[in-house]
Amino acid sequence: MKIKIAFLLVFQIYFISAQLSKKVIELAKPLDTINYAESSHIGIGGEASEIYNYFKKLSKTANKDELYFFA
Repeated sequence: MKIKIAFLLVFQIYFISAQLSKKVIELAKPLDTINYAESSHIGIGGEASEIYNYFKKLSKTANKDELYFFA
């Protein structure tokens, strides 16, 4: 029984990683710890948002299936 569970966990980890390209995974790493969204410009001075720029790069690099996986 323990072997089946271990195999299932390894299979799931491999399957999930296979859905995303390495480039997309690297672009998404900075966004893993963020639990909010920002507009393109923030603050009183209208500074460009780093978080928004990460999302923008990710959306240009990822294909439709990868974006669907994130959603």
